[in-house]
Amino acid sequence: MNLKDKKKYGKPIGWSLEDHGDYYIVKCLIDVPATPYLNTSTSTGMIGVDLNVNHIAVANVNAISQCVDAFTLPFNLEGKTSGQKAKIIEVEVIALVDYAVKHHKPLAIEKLDTTRSKVSRPYGIPFLKHS
Repeated sequence: MNLKDKKKYGKPIGWSLEDHGDYYIVKCLIDVPATPYLNTSTSTGMIGVDLNVNHIAVANVNAISQCVDAFTLPFNLEGKTSGQKAKIIEVEVIALVDYAVKHHKPLAIEKLDTTRSKVSRPYGIPFLKHS
């Protein structure tokens, strides 16, 4: 870049070179300021999200809570490393966010309390007694 005052306006650039045996990946690392835009308006509805063990369930509802679209984003994490799992989920989440942006709606995701006392009897199933 051709800057008059690089110390004042210039930003550092980092490089990463990854050797993957048959190929290399070169990454340019830069700071990108966060986008200040955040859609919290539910005037046109929202996108409901439920994360499951092998898919993300998605429901697009309008302003009066009528479902206008519903689908799943399937994935398979069985036998994958933690890095592979993260990448697989990342791809599906990017697709989900793209869908929400395209429809100009915020995402609604349930907040689960997974403390031990809350999950000792999942789904209200009583403990079975064996005689």
